[in-house]
Amino acid sequence: MTSLSPGASSRRKITFPNGADMGVQWIVANPRNASLLEVQAHAMERNAEGVNYRVTVKNVGTTDAMFSLMGGSVT
Repeated sequence: MTSLSPGASSRRKITFPNGADMGVQWIVANPRNASLLEVQAHAMERNAEGVNYRVTVKNVGTTDAMFSLMGGSVT
């Protein structure tokens, strides 16, 4: 779980075991308290180690936010 202050943002990365390419993934921030989070800048990066999925999570609310990431494949 991650915490963000109002107005703060954090670039997050998800990598599957062995850098597996899992196709298109939809990643969202799952708020754990009363807060307002926005997910921006979805990206998929391929490098020598495999594939990384990245998003930026921004707290656009007025209170500290606690969150985890969740998502899945797009079919």
